Amino acid sequence: MTAPLVTMKNVSFAYTEEPVLDHVSLDIQPGEFVGVIGPNGSGKTTLLKLLGGLLQGDSGSVGFRDQDLAHMK
Repeated sequence: MTAPLVTMKNVSFAYTEEPVLDHVSLDIQPGEFVGVIGPNGSGKTTLLKLLGGLLQGDSGSVGFRDQDLAHMK
C-alpha cells in the first residue's frame, strides 16, 4: 500500500469558542477522488482551507506527501 498523498490527524479548528471541526482525521490516497458535501456552515470550506494550508488547525496535523504543512511554509 502506498503512503497517503494527504493526511489529517485529529484536526480541530474554531473561529471563536464554538468548534467548526472537532478531531477530524482522513487519508487521501494518490489517484482518489474525494467529495465534500454538507449544509451551509458545516465546515466544508474550512476543511479545504486547512488541507490547502491557508489555515492552521488549533490541534492535530495536516500533511502532504509525508510532510507536515506547518513546516512547509
